[in-house]
Amino acid sequence: MDQIETPRLHGRPCRAEDKAHVTALFGTEEIRRWASPPGLVWSAERYATVTRRLAAHWASHGWGPRLWFEGRSLVGIAGLQFAVLDGLAAVEIAFAVLPAAQRRGFATEMLAATLSEAGGITRRVDAAVLEDNAASRLLLSREGFRQVGSMVEDGRRLLLLERSLT
Repeated sequence: MDQIETPRLHGRPCRAEDKAHVTALFGTEEIRRWASPPGLVWSAERYATVTRRLAAHWASHGWGPRLWFEGRSLVGIAGLQFAVLDGLAAVEIAFAVLPAAQRRGFATEMLAATLSEAGGITRRVDAAVLEDNAASRLLLSREGFRQVGSMVEDGRRLLLLERSLT
């Protein structure tokens, strides 16, 4: 299922032509500090590469991260993606909400919609969240994720969480 609708939002696959949306999301310091290592330079080419990778995930697997909109306004990105967490293959849930759209329940809505389709893809969903990202940790906990470990990546401590779908 490519499109998902919730009471307030609609999500669609990220496409190769979505560089402006990816730039709007990851161009904000508030999102970059959680989503990438300190000091990583986000150039125009990096935004283009990330956009191509998101679109390629959909092309290869028929599922992946979606861009989410309220009407025509971009709210954020959320979805499942293949990942390697602490050396193991995983189906990871990832999400980010534009700062102007935060604290309105959009992340909860996007995650609930993503998890509702996850059972057709995997029996377990993993997440990796920075230890000091209290808001994301709380949201994932509310969605039934539990901590199963931790790891250090790029000098930052990530908590590893999982949620069984069976």
